Amino acid sequence: MVWLLLLPAAASASEPLAWRDASNIQPLVRSSGSQPRLLYFTATWCAPCKLLEREVFEHHEGRAALAHFQLIHVDLESEAGQALSDRFRVATVPTFVVVDAAGDEIDRVRGYRSRRLLLRDLQRIRSGSGAMNDLSRRLAAAPGDPALQAALGLRHYERLELAAADSLLTAGLAPAGALDDTVAAEAGRALADLHRRRGDTDLAAGALDGLLTRYPHHLYPRATWQQLAACHAELGDSVGEVRALGGAARVVPLRVDALLAFAAAAARASCCLEEAEDAARQAVALTERGDPEAQAVLARVLRRRGNYPEAMLWIKRAVALAPDEVLWQEQWAVIKRAAIRGD
Repeated sequence: MVWLLLLPAAASASEPLAWRDASNIQPLVRSSGSQPRLLYFTATWCAPCKLLEREVFEHHEGRAALAHFQLIHVDLESEAGQALSDRFRVATVPTFVVVDAAGDEIDRVRGYRSRRLLLRDLQRIRSGSGAMNDLSRRLAAAPGDPALQAALGLRHYERLELAAADSLLTAGLAPAGALDDTVAAEAGRALADLHRRRGDTDLAAGALDGLLTRYPHHLYPRATWQQLAACHAELGDSVGEVRALGGAARVVPLRVDALLAFAAAAARASCCLEEAEDAARQAVALTERGDPEAQAVLARVLRRRGNYPEAMLWIKRAVALAPDEVLWQEQWAVIKRAAIRGD
């Protein structure tokens, strides 16, 4: 069954985006519109989707780029969304799939992208450059080109065609310095994910370590550090996990979630506590002392460092901000007992 949609002309960049719900799509034979259709696969529980929507859909540059497509919103939890996700083998949200008038896939963008990277990918799709057919043709004309191998490997990876992705990404990354930093980072993270999917988490961690060593200045290194932390967590290496989360926390601009993830993990593992305290204090400052979670994490780290009076101060503030949150009340009791016992 082919899912197609007749839509009016796309809105201008100054108007709200004209998304249509996939649940209302009728299975037509062909679309009469000249614009390609962009299927946006999402779900109500998808936090990266919400971030992407704020950064792209509500921004004038994002609206201008999306105005070149007929827009279809696909809720992965709906019956129509499940049918479409099965057809296009979508297993990750957010995912964008661009289809032609006959309903055949042109290209896709899998996973969260910053506004800059998503607009780059949408422009690439509109130009016809970098689609699988285009890359395959160019690689046949220039076999062994690392950039083409990596790009085609990423297209296969986005479609979950893992065997083809593995060989192409490995070949593209093999020559040192052959790829620009951004492509190398995307290819390296994809290859590491393939290793994890096969259960070879050690190899995945090694690939990410190599990526950070060979391309220390690649764009968006936070994602690489976080992926490395996940590998160490799977391996039961809590110290490695903390150190990787520390790398993610240090990436500028600082982000509250990354700072708190590092500080909380350090408190659990009782390591890197001085750096964790600095990170938690930065998170509290960035939230202007208005986030009870940041204050509770700082209290946890201070307790681990034996600073019970200040730990009590911060957990009391967290409870005051969220009096119905049982977790903070329990933490208050834990810190009080630790202060009494001196442990």
